[in-house]
Amino acid sequence: VFRDGKNELLVRGDDFDSSFMGLNFNITEDASKSLNCLENLTLCKGLPLSADILRINTRAAVFIGNFVFSNKCQKRDVMELCEKCKSLNKYLNLRIKFLQHRSKTTFPPQQRLQQKLRNTRKQISRLTKRAKSWRENVSELRSQLQSATEKDLLEKIDTSNLADSLKLTIRTAIKTAKAKSQRGHRYESDWLLNALLLKIKSPKGYRFLRENKLLPLPHESSLKQLIAGIPCEFGYSNFIFDSLRKQMENLAERDRHGVFLLDEIKIKESLQFKKHSQTFEGFIEFGDYTGEYLCGGKNRSFEVADHALVLMFRSINSNWAQPVACFTRKNSAPGEILAKLAISCILKLEEVGAFVDAIICDGATSNKKMLKTLGVQASSKFQGKPISFPFYKALFEEDNKRLLKAVPKLTSAHIMPDNFQKMVVSYATQLFSKSVADGILYYRQQKSNFHGSEQTEYFTRCINDVFDALNARKPVEGLQKGTNQYKVC
Repeated sequence: VFRDGKNELLVRGDDFDSSFMGLNFNITEDASKSLNCLENLTLCKGLPLSADILRINTRAAVFIGNFVFSNKCQKRDVMELCEKCKSLNKYLNLRIKFLQHRSKTTFPPQQRLQQKLRNTRKQISRLTKRAKSWRENVSELRSQLQSATEKDLLEKIDTSNLADSLKLTIRTAIKTAKAKSQRGHRYESDWLLNALLLKIKSPKGYRFLRENKLLPLPHESSLKQLIAGIPCEFGYSNFIFDSLRKQMENLAERDRHGVFLLDEIKIKESLQFKKHSQTFEGFIEFGDYTGEYLCGGKNRSFEVADHALVLMFRSINSNWAQPVACFTRKNSAPGEILAKLAISCILKLEEVGAFVDAIICDGATSNKKMLKTLGVQASSKFQGKPISFPFYKALFEEDNKRLLKAVPKLTSAHIMPDNFQKMVVSYATQLFSKSVADGILYYRQQKSNFHGSEQTEYFTRCINDVFDALNARKPVEGLQKGTNQYKVC
């Protein structure tokens, strides 16, 4: 065929690759040789066309006359079929077998409906038998439940794999359901303690659960009577220390280490008469040292307390704390008595198995007197060298004279705090920070009045590093041997 100014060889309407002949059809001699070669060339014969093949809808086949060829037929150098046409033949045979099988298993519409009806009836029969079996099981369980006694049910609950709290709830619910009257219920001690904790955490939630009968909770008046039966007096309570002793027996030694805290709160002056003990409550109470305090001044026996002093033990490695004692006083208590109370409380804590590693309190005058009585004194030296607070004041004054400040966050509240600002921890961390130490270093290099501030600068950096080392929010960030934070502490 002559097309686009050149001769081309077409076989079955498609271009034929004749490069293997080494001939050029545009040359007359090569064209005549090519025709002679084509007479001896064996081409792919394809697949005979049949009615089954016509039923198959595929794009991989090409229909030429009464034959079918692959759309990627190789056309040459084959005896019967090329590789592409052989693959097409396998595919067509599989499709023909599938269509023949489907024609055998396909029923007319009426037969299909009948078959579907038979299948539905069989399914209904199976479900009916299953429902009958379930009804028999339910009736048997009901008969067993009616014949079972409370003791049998409790034994089955105790031998089950339920959690102890769920077992307690189910036991309480069964006993409440079998009670003939709504009054006079007998609850287990663990259930009463859990109910009391729930009442303390959320009174509204407690009332909601009880009023809607979601849990068999006792009435609030019953809990009040329970609390009234617990010995709660000012001073030391043997009940608290006995409970602590039992708690310490189940704790590891590292979890028994803690700190001793004492703080006071303002309370309303009130004098009450306790019927069960025939005594008045509201006067000054220092435990064993009350007589010593009353002998120290006139009319102290009739003073009504307006402050409460709370003593607490806080575990260092575990997340729990326990108030251990409460005392009442008028205004500020003498430091000597506070020191005796602290020592006696620490001894009691050590007796029950606790380890007191430190005493924590605020900077009240009475607390300072207590620490001084215990031999704790403030020192203006760090590692044997003096440190001076006036350097911080000089830094603040020098920094305020400049537009660009070396320590812009330093304010008068850090240098001259009032009584309330002295208790703000953030002011202390900002004063003893790296930026303040850098400011002292900067002005020492610029001004002569900062001469001798090297130890103050070093002290500030050490306190800053200690704050950073102890300021951990997660256990992973805590102190560990070999880390830089551990070396700082």
